[in-house]
Amino acid sequence: MRTTSLAAVLALLLIGCGIDAATTAPEEPGLTLPEPELSLPDAALAAATAATNIWAKKAPMPTARTELAAGVVNGVLYAVGGATDNSTKLTTVQAYTPGSNSWATKAPLPSGRSSVNGAGTINGVLYVTGGYNSSGSLTNTLFAYNPSTNTWTTKAPMLVAGAAPAA
Repeated sequence: MRTTSLAAVLALLLIGCGIDAATTAPEEPGLTLPEPELSLPDAALAAATAATNIWAKKAPMPTARTELAAGVVNGVLYAVGGATDNSTKLTTVQAYTPGSNSWATKAPLPSGRSSVNGAGTINGVLYVTGGYNSSGSLTNTLFAYNPSTNTWTTKAPMLVAGAAPAA
């Protein structure tokens, strides 16, 4: 799972920064098998990309932002929350589908967040933890996104508020 998460974050960073030219990615040991949750066409693409070790420009992320979280559910990359250049915390959620090279806007976060602890997937649900709220305070929130219903729910809060590590 580490390689998919790393690839998701790197892809969002490059897309968000508007990287235009294809460049060679750094070699990462052990990057030989695609993530098991990828569909066959996506797995073949992941294997081909890993074998060629080349970055390619894809559809740009619709909302420019920093300090966002990235997670993958069923081969779809989700860009969650973040902040604008004037530090406004966003509820924006957008999903990138590699097969169609397209983005779609999804249900917004229950409240704006930036620098969340990270995003992780368990049983097809994307979980987003902590982060800074719109007033700039640390939070202990746990939000869960169900892609099949396009809905967010609030789960039991974390015991300690936190932001900005990686998951």
